Amino acid sequence: MRRSRVIRMAAWTLLAGVAHAAETTASATPTAPAPTTSAADAHLRDTHPADDAIVITVGESTLRASELRRRWRQIPKFQRDNFGPSIAEQYGHFIQQLVIPDLLLSEGAKAKATETSARLKNQWDYTLVETLDHAQTEALQGQIGPEQVKKYYEAHRSHFQRPAQIQIWRILTGNVERAKSILKQVRGTGGPQRWSALAREHSLDKATYMRKGNLGFIDPTGQSHMPQVRVNPALYGAASQVQDGEIVATPVAVGNRFAVVWRRGSLPEQIRSLEDATAEIRQVLVAQRVNDERATLLTRLRKQQLSQVDLTLLKEVSKYSALPAAAGNGRLAPSAKADPTRSGVHAPEPGSQGLR
Repeated sequence: MRRSRVIRMAAWTLLAGVAHAAETTASATPTAPAPTTSAADAHLRDTHPADDAIVITVGESTLRASELRRRWRQIPKFQRDNFGPSIAEQYGHFIQQLVIPDLLLSEGAKAKATETSARLKNQWDYTLVETLDHAQTEALQGQIGPEQVKKYYEAHRSHFQRPAQIQIWRILTGNVERAKSILKQVRGTGGPQRWSALAREHSLDKATYMRKGNLGFIDPTGQSHMPQVRVNPALYGAASQVQDGEIVATPVAVGNRFAVVWRRGSLPEQIRSLEDATAEIRQVLVAQRVNDERATLLTRLRKQQLSQVDLTLLKEVSKYSALPAAAGNGRLAPSAKADPTRSGVHAPEPGSQGLR
């Protein structure tokens, strides 16, 4: 709560300062003197001459004069003017309206943390981990040099330079006559609507027949954008002779089989230069370094700090299933001893497609 409040106050103050600076610049003449805070500083020194003097105490929190002056100077002059006409009034209202409420909220947060320490401790731990990652990321940003970026680019050139690709749907048949028959059906009126049914009924490729024969985006080598799919380059060659959305006019011979080919779309060649990819590569390399350093840190801390791991409770939890509670006692029956027929739930039985 304190952190979010501080962030909101800082953001409001910054925006207000920018707005005031713009207004002052627009309205002031070139010879207008710059406003000073010497009078305010003098008042602060007169009020609290010693830097280490404790000015405010709230619960266990204290605020010294040096810190109070620092906070006061961070507030733009136009905002101070809203606190009152004189410096003494501005200073007093600043303390009553901003400083003391902030300290009170801080003490309230500490008390709340005592009441819900487990939940807040988890949030605090997570914040610490994020802060550590952020600090490591910032520290490593300047350690990634041009040579490292170039080395990564050369090793992953295919990621930054992609050949032209064509999205192909294919119905694979065992003979040319069957392929010609399917071609007639898909090229006539309502043919595209019949494609899905014809693929399911006739395609010999059981890996794709249920998805309309979709092979994905194919490059000139026959490699699909889906890593597990690679086809005969003749399909790309045939599809490259027609426009997007068109069906190749004749069956395409693929070994001893014949394919009906539909060009569904295409992607142009993509070439990203080293200069264009540098920012992205730096992010990847920094992330890799952060992960490596975190793994090294965890290994070291595990040896230094981890002294005991007791999995007994987890073993106890695993004994219980998600069966409905027995009537009257609200407990879950142990799965190893449960009688499914008594709870009205049938135990899974092996079938042709697994347990049912």
